[in-house]
Amino acid sequence: MTAINTITMPSPATTMVNADPFVYGWRQVQKIGLEGETIYERVPLTLEDLLHPQEDDYRMHNFEHEQLCSYLLGVFQAQLAADPTAVVMADVRVAWDKPNLLPHTPDISVVFGVKQAQNWSTFYEAEEGIRPTLIVEVVSPSTRSLDLVDKLSEYEEAEVPFYVIIDSFKKRGKTQRRLIGYELTPHGYRPMPLIDDERLWLPPVRVGLALKG
Repeated sequence: MTAINTITMPSPATTMVNADPFVYGWRQVQKIGLEGETIYERVPLTLEDLLHPQEDDYRMHNFEHEQLCSYLLGVFQAQLAADPTAVVMADVRVAWDKPNLLPHTPDISVVFGVKQAQNWSTFYEAEEGIRPTLIVEVVSPSTRSLDLVDKLSEYEEAEVPFYVIIDSFKKRGKTQRRLIGYELTPHGYRPMPLIDDERLWLPPVRVGLALKG
């Protein structure tokens, strides 16, 4: 069979609303053509796709987002280097052991109690018998509501002990940033206090986060 790559283009109305249909990323969808050939269509991702992605989705990130995630990945790995059961994952899909909760792909996930580290594309909580202890999301302004609202609710439902958000938003034309932390209690998430109004202490990785400059 012949494999053909195509791109699914939006309608004119959609183009007027959003000049870049792939602003969130894309997904390759396999179809069978009229003559039995295999066709791969590149389909734009939606906000719902970003919230609950599939393994092979390509998601768009800006330079600063990648830099922050790489930095946090290195710092957390260095802090936990002495613990052979600790794994720090970046952009790895997590499938929860909750029948009504769809998978997420956190920017950074920290897991303790891993028996054997693997090259996961999806980390299955039910198979591993453990879930992430700490999740960090680095906010992109165009998808900010997902991290502040949707994921906050769903990570609480997943019973993730610590959820940290590096928030970014525009105010009076300038980019503003802030740290937001949540700790799971028997009554749900509670906000974590900032030390000296600037530093967020993360007990699982023994790191204090602060925004400078």
